[in-house]
Amino acid sequence: MLTKDKFYEILDEGREDNFWDFKEELSISKKVRFYEFLKDILAFSNSGGGYLLLGVKDETHELVGVSEEIDEAELAQKIESALSYSIDFKILYFNDKIDSNKKLGLIEIFQAKKICVSPKSYSSEKGIIVEQDIIYTRRGTRSIRVNGEQLNELVRRIQTNATYKFSESELQFIEKNRNSSYLEFKQFDDYLKGAFEFTASSFGDKITQLCSDQLKYNRLEVGKWIGFEEERINDYFNGIAYPSLEHILRASKYFEVPISFFFKPTTYSRPPIWENPLVSFCLIEKVINKSELLSINWGDFFSYVLWDMSKNICLFVEWIRSDYFEYVRNKENIFNTNRSDFLYEYLIDMSPEEVLEFKSFMSTQHYKIIGKASFDKEMLSRLPHEEFLYHFIGYSNDLVCRLINESIKSITVSESKIEVTYHFIEEIINCKYLRRDYDVDKISLKIYDNL
Repeated sequence: MLTKDKFYEILDEGREDNFWDFKEELSISKKVRFYEFLKDILAFSNSGGGYLLLGVKDETHELVGVSEEIDEAELAQKIESALSYSIDFKILYFNDKIDSNKKLGLIEIFQAKKICVSPKSYSSEKGIIVEQDIIYTRRGTRSIRVNGEQLNELVRRIQTNATYKFSESELQFIEKNRNSSYLEFKQFDDYLKGAFEFTASSFGDKITQLCSDQLKYNRLEVGKWIGFEEERINDYFNGIAYPSLEHILRASKYFEVPISFFFKPTTYSRPPIWENPLVSFCLIEKVINKSELLSINWGDFFSYVLWDMSKNICLFVEWIRSDYFEYVRNKENIFNTNRSDFLYEYLIDMSPEEVLEFKSFMSTQHYKIIGKASFDKEMLSRLPHEEFLYHFIGYSNDLVCRLINESIKSITVSESKIEVTYHFIEEIINCKYLRRDYDVDKISLKIYDNL
């Protein structure tokens, strides 16, 4: 309900949420702000509706008031002009109950009866803000591209709540969004494997990434320096113009990266982490039968181990954060168990007090791993192990080595099959209290048995 009381009720929560967001100002005359609002209103309408609180600082939630009131009819016309259809919303402006000189606003966005997307892309100098035919949804405090699970839920809700038949064009952009989620995953997996093909698109991705890492010059200035034809600068950044060798050489000099940067997969402007000698050493050192590595593809090996490590780390962290007594209450209910609940079966001979003590000990010994893989699932746009690995590749090489050494106990390779064992899983299985120290100078783990 659109009332002043609703505004203060949400504000008193002291946080942003899937169903509301705080905005200091809303403007329909400034393109970037309007495009950001357009993205939010698309996301809310696809996510069951929600509220935007206007005149509130994003981070501190301080009430600062708005400088102008937006006419509801004018905003509706602007949205319809951008999307070619209307989205149902209401606006309320009022004076703050404490400081009457501050004007505040509340926008209620209603749940749509169909999937809402933009028929065209809207961009700023820094890149695309709203992408054509991409389905946006709310995840925590952000409006983001829908993932596979969210897309299925959205389609199911629309088909359940209304006798709605998707048109051919809607089915096409639903499929496009399914494919785009897969494409993001495939690009990341190719990065881990070191797989790469030089194309106009890959070059465009790289210079866009490099350009966004610096704030001194805009695309036009960078493009001129590299030597792009002025009328085609956006084509190079958008990956539809093939660069010359001179362009690549000048870009290498301008951004101070090796020429090889443009001919290998990169994320966060860095190549696959296992190309660092110490990182690859830490992984190879864990292999028991190293001669088997002679017959296996390096990229496939490192990619498999890193994905497997991420899944098992997140499994362990889920178990650490789970409620033992809830597990006991629900262990007979197969529909009410966490993926990690099976780990409790190894502690069946322990009393509840001993289980809690053991979990506390494990939390202390593996604090570094737990701290880096503890996520609020409601805030994630990816699965937890995917989110961990996306963060992992951006860590410093010394932290990467430490997490590998503290996680992986051994790796066995047999006829191209890879099996990885983990310290924390082995300790749970064997109910072992093992104290550990990390030697930074030697980049190695010291384990003290039977404490």
